[in-house]
Amino acid sequence: MDTFPNPILLIGLLTLLALAPFLAILVSSFIKLVVVMQLTRSALGLQQEPPNMAISGIAIILSIYIMAPVAMETYDIFQAQGVQITDIQNPNFTNALSQSASP
Repeated sequence: MDTFPNPILLIGLLTLLALAPFLAILVSSFIKLVVVMQLTRSALGLQQEPPNMAISGIAIILSIYIMAPVAMETYDIFQAQGVQITDIQNPNFTNALSQSASP
C-alpha cells in the first residue's frame, strides 16, 4: 500500500479520461456531420431511416477521414522536432505543440 499514487493526481487523471470522448467529439467535425445528415434526413421526409446509430457511425468514419491529414501533419511536426508524443517533459514538446496548433 506504500506505492499508492497521489489521490488528487488519480482523480485528475480519471476526470481527464472521462472527458476525453467529449473533447474528441468537440474538436472534430463529428457534430457538424451529424447535424447535416439529420437535416438531410428531415428534408427528405424520412423519419427513422437511416437510424441515428447509422448516422453516428457514418459521421465517425467521415470525421476520422477528415481529421487524418491534421493528425499526420502534427505527427510530422513532432518528428521534425525530435519529440516523442509520449515525452511531455521534453522542453521541445510545447514548441512542437504550438507549431502544430497553427493553421
